Amino acid sequence: MSAYRQRSLGIITAFIVTCAGISPSTTGVVVDEILFLSRFCIRRVGTMFRPSNFGGAAAPLSIRILSCTQSAAMPGYGHRQPKRVFVSQTMMDSIHPIPPKQSHRVLLFIGAPFILITSLVAWRIVWEETFLSLERGPQMIGFSMAHGPFVIFLLAPLAVLVWLIPMIIATIASLWQRKPLSSLFWTTLTLAITTLVLLALPPAFWQYVMIERFAKSPHAVEFMTEDAAEGYARTVGAYIDHGVCVDARGEYGTAASAAAVGGSVEVLKLLRYRHANLNTIDSSGKSPLSDAIEMKRSAATLYLKSQGALEIKPPPPTPIHADETVTR
Repeated sequence: MSAYRQRSLGIITAFIVTCAGISPSTTGVVVDEILFLSRFCIRRVGTMFRPSNFGGAAAPLSIRILSCTQSAAMPGYGHRQPKRVFVSQTMMDSIHPIPPKQSHRVLLFIGAPFILITSLVAWRIVWEETFLSLERGPQMIGFSMAHGPFVIFLLAPLAVLVWLIPMIIATIASLWQRKPLSSLFWTTLTLAITTLVLLALPPAFWQYVMIERFAKSPHAVEFMTEDAAEGYARTVGAYIDHGVCVDARGEYGTAASAAAVGGSVEVLKLLRYRHANLNTIDSSGKSPLSDAIEMKRSAATLYLKSQGALEIKPPPPTPIHADETVTR
């Protein structure tokens, strides 16, 4: 007969004997049997909520801090004084050890130098897009590095992209198997992704972030026309909001001409909303509509025509006739 059934039968027997009035000491027997059954049930509940039953996760707090009752015999009528013993987290880990965190050190060792070089390249690119541009105007980003002794460094971001493929596969596999990853692994992966994101940000992003300084720069008009040609309507609007004239003419014309060349209808709509003149002449003597037609920007051409823009072209050059007089 199992212990559970034996103790259950003991309780029933002690209860009957007590009711019969045979001996008052049997009250202690009943208490003893109840305490045993309590400990037995607690152990059974503890096995039901083992960490392994939770897929490796830690058991609930109420189960981790289970207490077992250890009774010590006391004199007099079989009375027992309970003593509570708490199970610590260290004891639970020794019984059900937590798997060690994975670092994938081989992958980290391979990717570390490429991430370091990519970080230096990202710092250089961001510096050219911000402080160097503020000082000298729009820059050909990365041109000096591509034509210098450090051109090989430009291959590091591509190497990091290739390195990210096995890293992402290892991350998905570890999460699928519910294996924890080390903090070093997560830090390296975050740094690699951050450097690539910094390299992918266009110059217009930093201009928008530092718009107060860029709008006060002597090259503000060039920055605005360049952003208009590339279709960054939000940055163009920020320049206008910070005092740059909507019809200001830079080295290559106005923002409307640049937007027509780039075919950005969104920027043209913004400029129209800000009351820009859509018939301004660029450095070559052409209007925005003429630029859009010449660059075959059909969407921009249709929009400019719908707004009544004129096709203005520079006058044809006057032909120079050679002197046919022959000097004898």
